[in-house]
Amino acid sequence: MACPLRGSALRVKIIFLFLFFFLFSTTAAAWASSPPGFASKAVERRVTMLVLDRLTLEEIQEFAGPNLKKVISAGAIALMNVNTAGRPERGGGYLTIGAGSRGRGAQQAGVALNTQEHYEKTAAEELYFLHLGKEAGDSAVIFPFLPDLQMENRQLSYPLFPGALGELLQEAGLKNAVLGNADTDELRRQAVLIAMNREGRVDYGDVSTELLTKDPAFPYGIHTDAEKMWRQYKTLPADSCFIVVEWGDTTRLDLYRRNLSASSAEKILAEIFVNLDRFIGCLYPTLGDEHLLIIAVPSSAQQLQGSGKQLTPVIFTGGGIGPGLAWAATTRHAGVVTNLDLPATVLSFFELTIPPYFFGSPVCGYQAESPLSFLLAKEKLIAGVYEQRPFILRAYILLEIFVIIGSVAALLFNYRPARCLRYLLVGIIVVPIVLLILPLFPLYPYPHALLTSFVLLLFSAAVVYLLFRIETANRFRLIFTITGLLTATVIIFDLLLGGELLRTSFLGHDAIGGARFYGIGNEYMGVFVGATILGTTALFTLCSSHLNISFREWKERLLIIIIFASIYLFVVFLFASPRFGANFGGTVAAFVAFATTIFVLLQLPFTLRLLVRLGLPLLFFLFLLLLLLNFLLPGEASHLGRAWTLISSNGSGELFNIIERKWQMNMKLVRYSIWSRILLLLLPLQALFLKHPISLILRVREKEPFLFAGFTGNLAGSITAFFVNDSGVVAAATLLLYGAVPMLLLIFEENFSTGLNLTPLKKE
Repeated sequence: MACPLRGSALRVKIIFLFLFFFLFSTTAAAWASSPPGFASKAVERRVTMLVLDRLTLEEIQEFAGPNLKKVISAGAIALMNVNTAGRPERGGGYLTIGAGSRGRGAQQAGVALNTQEHYEKTAAEELYFLHLGKEAGDSAVIFPFLPDLQMENRQLSYPLFPGALGELLQEAGLKNAVLGNADTDELRRQAVLIAMNREGRVDYGDVSTELLTKDPAFPYGIHTDAEKMWRQYKTLPADSCFIVVEWGDTTRLDLYRRNLSASSAEKILAEIFVNLDRFIGCLYPTLGDEHLLIIAVPSSAQQLQGSGKQLTPVIFTGGGIGPGLAWAATTRHAGVVTNLDLPATVLSFFELTIPPYFFGSPVCGYQAESPLSFLLAKEKLIAGVYEQRPFILRAYILLEIFVIIGSVAALLFNYRPARCLRYLLVGIIVVPIVLLILPLFPLYPYPHALLTSFVLLLFSAAVVYLLFRIETANRFRLIFTITGLLTATVIIFDLLLGGELLRTSFLGHDAIGGARFYGIGNEYMGVFVGATILGTTALFTLCSSHLNISFREWKERLLIIIIFASIYLFVVFLFASPRFGANFGGTVAAFVAFATTIFVLLQLPFTLRLLVRLGLPLLFFLFLLLLLLNFLLPGEASHLGRAWTLISSNGSGELFNIIERKWQMNMKLVRYSIWSRILLLLLPLQALFLKHPISLILRVREKEPFLFAGFTGNLAGSITAFFVNDSGVVAAATLLLYGAVPMLLLIFEENFSTGLNLTPLKKE
């Protein structure tokens, strides 16, 4: 008897086979119609990093072809700080991008190979096994000199892992690839340092000479072949999610430029951009929200290293990054990012967690009109300030030393004609505020440092002249009040409005040095604390003399505490806030300076018991303030927050690394910075004026108790700033300006009005 289901089962099989072939055919059609490199829906996102090393922003503006111009107009562009932990020509810029923290290149950093290549007659896989003790596996490209690179970076005082970016991507199931080289008469394949994992391996790619074309019209007789590069790019497996393309022609030109005339170099550069534009023209249609293109310049041109134009261009197109200027929390400066932000952006694009040893932040777009023109003007401003800063500051510090030594000598010898030095003494504490507001004037910075110095001198002299036009018995009290409070007020308003003046002042941030990009730097940290103490204590001195208030009764002392504490607490808040000051060392130094000032004003005895009773609650309050602002409230990442994340991830040993790094920086500045000279002059001078039993000083101290309380707090803050800041020498020196110099002015004036000198009191 026939089975009643036999016919229906056959029909089911036929329908199943039909559906199978239908699905197979539609999948194949979708595969064939997908854009090159996007063969599977499993690969949803891709980052292509096109490396054009040693290129400048001006060269991009002048030689960019139509396709590159489309990429720029559709993307976010910025100037990039490319600092590393070593010499840039040894691949440190590439290593930094691949490691997420500033690294130091090595002699063999460019020796990367396809697994089938040979190096000095040794097979690449054999060399890799010899150096690392393991097989290369199925990797296409390997870096056999990884142990040498690791050894070169072992002495850094912070964690650095070569190949960390590639490792994190591979752990997430994403494949990496690298194409191209910058070979000359030696191997220059540093792009592998960006794409490799922590074992020095890259999944796919080709770094051999197969992607080059011989051409005697180019440096070293070779250049990158755009058609070969695009064919190789298209044939990369579909799961290639992070692709680094090295367009080595720009590197070869920079290395060979010294042998070329200017016209010949320009002709070659123009041809390089023509070839590059053909490749970008093929790549551009594939860009979108799921495909991010980063055009990066890991290091500056040879002839620009050491100049004010060391920032390099970087472009982000696609990936959801809007057009305009690039912005990152690392700098909080529209149009300025760092090389550390590139790996953070890659991880963020793939929605991966950024580890604590990656010191950058993801980049986003910031709307702006004519971003390229804006950046050219920004680059000119940054370069001018950077190049003129050493001359301006050195002249200012040498003037300080000359005037202070001359004033002390005049006091010792009672040389009355030297009374004219008091104008220069006032000028010393006027210069920081003039330097802060100078960027508001047109044509800043001026074409030459001598012209800028003349303008600075002219404005400072005008301010000093106006201050000395004040005809009153309390002239210097009024001068200190105006100078101190005006300086502090301008800094406060600039912080609240974004800190643009602090970014462009000669005493402000240095985008090329890269130590700080936002908040209050160490120079103006000292100025801010010192000016606040000087202005407030001078103001209360004026008030006490006009209102005939002695502030000796407890109610009057309570008034001092309330008023001073309110002002000082607001300043400490600005220092501690990651949104405004973002300066942990400044917070501690300001807190100590202000607390000491109030302590002395209340005429409390300096006993250990009292210091413990008052100091511990105050320190606990400071701890709570920092905790609240940096960890509990949402907002921008701060230096303190990053340090805490690093310590919590790597253990207490990281805390000692941070302390060691800060101390080494301080010792370096003590040895080499000119700020250490003025600090070594002012510190003993202020200590002498505060403690030495000299009749002239005692007389001034009795007449100006408020000011001398501020001078004591100033000294305490300066010593604290030296120990808690990585550039404490600078902070301590600028803070002391507002203690030692005003004190010297008061003593100077008292000397010429009473005839007293610096003779110590005799013991009875």
